[in-house]
Amino acid sequence: MRRQRPNGAVLRAVAVAVLALLMRAPEGHADTQTDVITLSFDPENARVSIALPGADANDLAQAQLPDWLEIASDADADSNTMVLQGVVPGIDATNPFFGAGATGAYMIGALAWLPGYADAVADRITIRTPASHRGVVTGDLISENITDDIYTATFQLDESWSDADVFFGPYVIEERMLQMPSGEIRLRTYFTPEDQGLAQDYLAAAERYITQYAGRIGAYPNAGFAIVSAPIPVGYAFDGLTYISEDILSHPYMLGRSLAHEVLHNWWGSGVRVDYDAGNWAEGLTTYQADYALAAAHSEASAKAMRRDWLAALTALPANRDRPLREFRSSGHDGNQSVGYGKSAMVFHSLHESIGAEVFDAALKRFWHAHNGDAAGWYDLQDAFEAEAGRNMDAFFSQSLDRNGLPEITLSEAAVTDTADGFEVSFQLRQGDTPYAVRLPVVLETATGREGHMVTFDTTVAKFNLAVKDRPISLSIDPGFHAMRQLSEGELPATLQDVLRADEVTLIASDGARDIAEQVLARLFRTPASISISDGTVSETSAIIAVGTAQQVDALRQPHFEDDAPDMAQSGDSRVWVEVDRRARPWLFISARDVQTLPDALSALRYYGRQSYLVINSTGQPDTGRWTVQNSPLTVQFKKD
Repeated sequence: MRRQRPNGAVLRAVAVAVLALLMRAPEGHADTQTDVITLSFDPENARVSIALPGADANDLAQAQLPDWLEIASDADADSNTMVLQGVVPGIDATNPFFGAGATGAYMIGALAWLPGYADAVADRITIRTPASHRGVVTGDLISENITDDIYTATFQLDESWSDADVFFGPYVIEERMLQMPSGEIRLRTYFTPEDQGLAQDYLAAAERYITQYAGRIGAYPNAGFAIVSAPIPVGYAFDGLTYISEDILSHPYMLGRSLAHEVLHNWWGSGVRVDYDAGNWAEGLTTYQADYALAAAHSEASAKAMRRDWLAALTALPANRDRPLREFRSSGHDGNQSVGYGKSAMVFHSLHESIGAEVFDAALKRFWHAHNGDAAGWYDLQDAFEAEAGRNMDAFFSQSLDRNGLPEITLSEAAVTDTADGFEVSFQLRQGDTPYAVRLPVVLETATGREGHMVTFDTTVAKFNLAVKDRPISLSIDPGFHAMRQLSEGELPATLQDVLRADEVTLIASDGARDIAEQVLARLFRTPASISISDGTVSETSAIIAVGTAQQVDALRQPHFEDDAPDMAQSGDSRVWVEVDRRARPWLFISARDVQTLPDALSALRYYGRQSYLVINSTGQPDTGRWTVQNSPLTVQFKKD
């Protein structure tokens, strides 16, 4: 629910150690009586009881109950309250909806199976659990207390109450209240005692991101924001809440791009919902304004690397998995994040570069104010950008959203000619028979520095001429990866994701390392690839993984590579790197002083897929990097006379 709150500029931090008194209801919540759903959870046996006021047999006759939940025999017929009971299944990472374990329990879409239970019956939910635990619901917190060693909290449900998500765990709550011009925002962490030391950093980061995005887009659309530790390997964004795996909370990137991404989804995807029939724009816009913006704030090199990664993933995408961006619904729908996230983010980057930052931001503010609280699609975004830019953008949005793939651009016939005023650089560009309109940055290195130019290439073949005062040394087409285009082989370093995204993989493990290697693979491949296990024979598969000690891996490597292994192959306690053999197959080498340490050491390896190598020690962050790329076919060195 949307509420106005008092203005203010003071931030206060409160560590919630003991919740012994009933909290005062936030302004805007009256203390009037209303029907309240009650959900009780016993962590000892994972038993759940759900009391539904105003429900009757007709409502439940239409219900599609999960197989672990049933109507209780002691339903309170006198009060017209139906009671459901059951035991939440154990943790299973493949079940995204229900699970319970020692460090947490989750019920996502906890009431979605009650289509006949009218929205008007109840607009609040009270959760109850022993005082050793805490719980939270995707709604506005009204009150909480501890009485007789039972923790109780009541939440106001919004219009989509049937999508309420409920979480429990042995959590310690920490809180701070953020005063914004639009009112007060409750920031909270629900972490286990082991991770409580991270809470203040997360609260500070959430405060920073909410303040930043509210200033850039519009007022934060929820009453609060909670960061909840998850017992499963996920990173979910809900209205006013994010559910993050306990295994990765301590990783620095979680406080950076990942948390920023989850916070921004409160605007894009929550505040303005996605009209899925018209395509999912929210993942790309969130990626661009959160992940990419943080990379750009760090350095231009980081921003360039992210743009290159998006284009590299799209270039590597097999034709049978490619599809128009407008058809993207979700990563779970078709698994194609390179289109739904990367290509979509590049669309927004192209808009930003074409119309400028000021007009770009104004268009998004217009879009926000026009559609906050409603669902919107790509056409609505196009309307906002056209209104602020003052021009028709049909051609841009059509080629960006409705065509497969990206243009493959080649450079030829580059030459330098003396002129009366200096020099003229000429060159020819070519693309496919159905050309795209592409804005291409052109960089000329001269005797006195670099010159930047921009050309528009919208035909199959075109010749260009650029006048420069000083003698050109080199010509580069889009060296910063700003344009929507395929990358050539000479622009792509080998990275871990070349193997991690392969459809077929052969595992070669040294003696004594096979069981460990299989454990590592189970963590690396969420969506199982076709994996075969070999005793050393390498087939014509698309990728190979070799696991063992440094000496064992070197012996596995030698028959397939002429050069020595890179220097880092002997560094650290364990190390991972990728190379491409003479038959163009990517190899992922994984070695350690003690192979028994590999499952724990590589628990977060899939998050480093864009790196070429990692060196891991028992303490500190991994040393990572990419192999150097040379000889881009879109760069020409001019000969001196």
